[in-house]
Amino acid sequence: MARLISPRALAPDRAHVAVIVPAYGAQGSPSWPTPATSPVELPAYHSWTFETKAGGDFAALARRFGDW
Repeated sequence: MARLISPRALAPDRAHVAVIVPAYGAQGSPSWPTPATSPVELPAYHSWTFETKAGGDFAALARRFGDW
């Protein structure tokens, strides 16, 4: 099971990088403190680039699928 999250709103019309990292360590503790107080180095399992566009968020996009 996995969940992809963004802790902040992403500005429209910009390029971004998404990276999948472990949320928890081997002992089950979080991989980074919340809020983060310093940089954290984590292994990157996978990464990709994407662009945001003006005109809504994921919820607005999902509602449009109901119109098909």
